[in-house]
Amino acid sequence: ANFDDDIDNDIWNTIKQIRTKKSQSWTQLREGCNAILTGSYNCRSGAKSFANVVIRDTGLSARDILEMLDNKGL
Repeated sequence: ANFDDDIDNDIWNTIKQIRTKKSQSWTQLREGCNAILTGSYNCRSGAKSFANVVIRDTGLSARDILEMLDNKGL
């Protein structure tokens, strides 16, 4: 997904706030998104929940979130 910088920054700030509030890692967000995409249950506790909250609050898909993490080098 291609976002202009302002929207990208707003979304990124939202994701960072959720991450801080839930005390989750970037790895857990990646695991949760991968689990949602594949239907896997092989992820750490809370990872899928974390990913679902980010999806709900940002309107991004799991794939978009993974792409954003890749672009940020996380």
